[in-house]
Amino acid sequence: MAPDTQACRFHIQTGGEVQALVRIVALFAQRDLPITDLIMFPHPGGSSLMLTASDMSRQQAEIVAAKIGNILSVRAVDLTLADGVPIRLSAAA
Repeated sequence: MAPDTQACRFHIQTGGEVQALVRIVALFAQRDLPITDLIMFPHPGGSSLMLTASDMSRQQAEIVAAKIGNILSVRAVDLTLADGVPIRLSAAA
């Protein structure tokens, strides 16, 4: 990893739209961001996706979180950087 990059963990809850989850994974592929861990599990009313990407700058993580929020039409996406501090990022309008 470059000195200004770190692993980022995204926790995304959806209404179960598989197509949206595929678009989220494609977003990482398009930006050449390596996904090191991907777990999807059901919960009442939808599903959750836990996705860890390595080698991301905070700026990249914020951009990706905003795009995820737009894909899912949600106001915020939860993100945890390598230091373990959770961040709630607002999606772009």
